[in-house]
Amino acid sequence: AISLVASYMWYETPELFQINSFSYSYNSSGIIISLKPSYHYNSNEYSQMLNAFKKNADKLLDGIKGNSNLTDVEKALLIHDRIAVWCEYDNERLNNGTMPQASYSAYGVLVNKFAVCMGYALAYDYLLFQVGIDSEYCSSDLLNHAWNIVHVNNSTYHVDVTWDDPLPDKSGYVKHTNFLRSTNGIVETKHISEDGYVDYNTSPTDTTFDSYYWQNSNTAFQLIGDDIYYIDNEASALKRIHNGTIITCKTVSDTWKSSSSSYWVGNFACLSSDGEKLFYSLSTAVYEYDPEANTTKTVFTPDLSSGSYY
Repeated sequence: AISLVASYMWYETPELFQINSFSYSYNSSGIIISLKPSYHYNSNEYSQMLNAFKKNADKLLDGIKGNSNLTDVEKALLIHDRIAVWCEYDNERLNNGTMPQASYSAYGVLVNKFAVCMGYALAYDYLLFQVGIDSEYCSSDLLNHAWNIVHVNNSTYHVDVTWDDPLPDKSGYVKHTNFLRSTNGIVETKHISEDGYVDYNTSPTDTTFDSYYWQNSNTAFQLIGDDIYYIDNEASALKRIHNGTIITCKTVSDTWKSSSSSYWVGNFACLSSDGEKLFYSLSTAVYEYDPEANTTKTVFTPDLSSGSYY
């Protein structure tokens, strides 16, 4: 019973990030008569932290929460991407033993913008709940790792935001390899021990999204109004999703040189937004795209002199 209460507090209510541990006592009949939590922060500290927590949650849910024109899949996708762009994996402090407790919590993601997998999973769970999507905390002792199982379209799917956030961090870069995967699909992304075992919830079996269009994108999806924009890095195109239909807006083909005589294979355009216009980067400039007018202009040209070009 105690473990169930603790599990609920830690993994099902991410906003209770102030809880540290539980103490308890029994009576002579073996019945629990006292269960008391201990806390990381006092009530005043927690109140201030919770306000910042909710304020930033609202920022990440801007345009998503209450938007009935978005499907649950689209909401889950946008939140996945916004967390990955917003937060950085707390790798350096994890390795040198100085990582704060907050990095294990949703607070670490939403306020500090540094966290490890547990924090990513708890923050994703909290934000999904705010838009009416159920999810579960999923963990593996063999992998020493945690992620989510998300409920959409009457099915369950694995989503691992942590593994879709690059390490080391790259601004604007988001993978979608681990978004809405079946168990077989998530195993393909190395969610399996070196000995070939899995020790986590394997109930997700629907393969609908295992090879979906978002896997061709290595940058964040952006919401403007009710339409979603993204860069298809495989097709070298900026695309729009309107009422479920994918429309190509413009070509974003380019070559990223690695030296004067060689180049990287692939498309590395990234996408950002200020809520009204889109900004995408190619190898020699950053461009602004106005979706309403369907126009493009150069807004930034970096110094590509010798020594910094490649």
